[in-house]
Amino acid sequence: MLERFVVVEEHPNYLISNYGRVLSLYSKRFLKPSINNGYIVYILDKKNISAHRLVAKAFIPNPHNFPCVNHKNEIKTCNEYWNLEWCTRKYNNEYNNLKARKGRAISR
Repeated sequence: MLERFVVVEEHPNYLISNYGRVLSLYSKRFLKPSINNGYIVYILDKKNISAHRLVAKAFIPNPHNFPCVNHKNEIKTCNEYWNLEWCTRKYNNEYNNLKARKGRAISR
């Protein structure tokens, strides 16, 4: 799929792409991301915002109003739309624990 950009709802002077890049309408340039606890974050209007949440809000429907965004492949820096899903906190924690348990079982 081609890279698509949409306006960030809470920050209309920025665009987010379905691949997690942020374009400033002020400077007409891509913002430089930072890493916080392993996650990519951008500073929009003096606020740190996670790239995965921006992508999910813009490109992934959330009909059940789930509060969390899960990285399906467990790579926190992979914020492409196909790798993200809305979920409950419980599911997100269980998903992470399941991956960890599988890894330990294989290594034994």
